[in-house]
Amino acid sequence: MGQHGTEEITCEHCRSVNIVEYTDYPEPDKGIVTCARCGSILLEWEGTRDYGAVTLKPDTDDKS
Repeated sequence: MGQHGTEEITCEHCRSVNIVEYTDYPEPDKGIVTCARCGSILLEWEGTRDYGAVTLKPDTDDKS
């Protein structure tokens, strides 16, 4: 299997920061990634990088 990692993508609709997992594969594929908070499309992709699980980035501004 290829390289695996994460990318941070900010939703243009609700401004939430999403952490998106990806894996690089030799065969191309396509799909969409949706925001974990509001469901808006974050990314439409086509190629050898396959995007998967999406989680919200923990709020780093929480001062409680």
